[in-house]
Amino acid sequence: MTSFDPLSERRRAGRRGRTAAPLQYLPFNTSRLHDERPGRLRNQSALGACFHATRQYPPGTVLFIRKDATCTPGATAAFPGQTVLAEVRWCVPAPGRRPNAYTIGVRFL
Repeated sequence: MTSFDPLSERRRAGRRGRTAAPLQYLPFNTSRLHDERPGRLRNQSALGACFHATRQYPPGTVLFIRKDATCTPGATAAFPGQTVLAEVRWCVPAPGRRPNAYTIGVRFL
């Protein structure tokens, strides 16, 4: 039996460009719009992204994600300086990182 590895390149629906851009995120349909959480984009494509977060979200959760206006060279400009809606596809504890650190994979809506 093969274990689930969400970070495996074989699981990608589209080619991803690596980046380390800062971003802000929060759940969609929240009344706490000023409660954005900081995160760091790990990679992205035209279809989705992977980022480091400080909060865990179950698959299916819809998030607002806002990326810094600068676009890292080599990364797909899927949402430079924009806010996008994205669905959480997976969320796992970030390996080798502090407690309450997660890696989240999302699909853009």
